[in-house]
Amino acid sequence: MKNLGNPQNKRIALLYLRTGGGHEAPARSIASYLSHKYPESCTPMLYNCLENAPRYINGVVEDGYRMAQKRAKWVYSVLYELNKYRPFSLSTAALVGKPIKDYVRQVVLPNKPDKIVVLHFFIIKPVMDLVEELGLKIKVEVIVTDPFTAHPFWFLRKGPSYVLFSERLKEKVLKEKWADEDRIKVFPFIVNSRFERPMGAEERQVVANTLKINQSKKTILLLGGGDGMPGAMDILKSMVALRLDANIVVVCGRDEEQRRSLLRAGFEGRFASFAALGFVGYVYELINIADVVITKGGPNTIMEILMSGKIPIVNSYIWEQEKGNLEFVVQNGLGVYEPTPYRVGHAALRFISNDSVMSRYKERVRQQQLTNGTHLVSEYIFA
Repeated sequence: MKNLGNPQNKRIALLYLRTGGGHEAPARSIASYLSHKYPESCTPMLYNCLENAPRYINGVVEDGYRMAQKRAKWVYSVLYELNKYRPFSLSTAALVGKPIKDYVRQVVLPNKPDKIVVLHFFIIKPVMDLVEELGLKIKVEVIVTDPFTAHPFWFLRKGPSYVLFSERLKEKVLKEKWADEDRIKVFPFIVNSRFERPMGAEERQVVANTLKINQSKKTILLLGGGDGMPGAMDILKSMVALRLDANIVVVCGRDEEQRRSLLRAGFEGRFASFAALGFVGYVYELINIADVVITKGGPNTIMEILMSGKIPIVNSYIWEQEKGNLEFVVQNGLGVYEPTPYRVGHAALRFISNDSVMSRYKERVRQQQLTNGTHLVSEYIFA
């Protein structure tokens, strides 16, 4: 067995795809931790494994994912279900796997990693096939980025060790015999380290002043992710109809058409303050100044909201992938689910108009004692 690594410096390859931020973000969090904690003895290396893939592959995997989330979630849900059947999942793995395998062979392996960490299920089989074909003595760790409801595709290929983010998922994996218990480790979910510390009053004041927010009023944040906020127009119209007296901040992400539409709709002057933002790099700050966050069911955003001690109102989620995230929020009384846009305003009003209701939810969030798993997972990866 050949070992391509250097014993004097651990070279750790973190492999992801850009299908939503839930795969790339934890990879970058781990890389950042390792770089700062072990600058002399560890070299984390980040790789987008479809970086050099043919355009049609990127169109199907990355662009197709984004469009399905935005305009046709049922398409994604159908594909999600079909890929539970092994013949279908093997065909998908073969289609996507070749360019990934070529990339790992040509780009990743020449940098002589001692360990490979995989953060997307499409990457697992190509990596394991290469490791075995070339007789490499490289340990492969898989970080399952779906904390509660993981697709069987994550466990299509035997051999790697797994990092999971909940005991619930571990029980499911063991019940289905997808992996042996000795190959599983459970840690808290990984979020950006900034969310470990709430912003102070002076910091919040700076953000509020920048956005011209009336701090004597409650603030509602509509946060849909990089591709926009689903149903934002109807949600805001329902809030206007309710004469909701609050600051409203909407993050439209890359959906510039949505942002322009909201600005043209005449919402300014209908609330205590109103801001429609594009793609921003200060989500941490926005969540910290908010009292309530209306959002989708993605795990990263949900956990960032909860770790900040805020209340999520989930207005959409992806069946079945994000179902567990929604259940975690609702079953523990940490937030609410309201899929009907014109009813979202009513849910928000319930919180901002009743401090006792808001306090009850915030106390349940506090009792969860959620912690950031970045340092624990990173130390495990480094060991």
